[in-house]
Amino acid sequence: MVLLHFYDTSMNSIELKEQLDLLGVNEVRYSLNGELNIDSIILFNIYNEWQVFYLDERGGRNDKRVFQTEKEARLFVLNLFIEAKKTCYRSQTFSCF
Repeated sequence: MVLLHFYDTSMNSIELKEQLDLLGVNEVRYSLNGELNIDSIILFNIYNEWQVFYLDERGGRNDKRVFQTEKEARLFVLNLFIEAKKTCYRSQTFSCF
């Protein structure tokens, strides 16, 4: 499978997980089903909005972004990890995930 380009908005949750796997992102670093896992990026649906945030070790929701559609939120999660991967390569830190 080829990594999706950053503006591809047609992926579903299964495809997002596949893309994160291809990036080498450890599953403990994210939750795509709303589970509130500490020290990870959370994709969370509440009523008619989708939230993406980092859940810190104290349970704080940091850097929260709100989206109207699940597709927008999934795309944001993918791009977040793509950018993190780029930063890892630039800083020569290969164990970022």
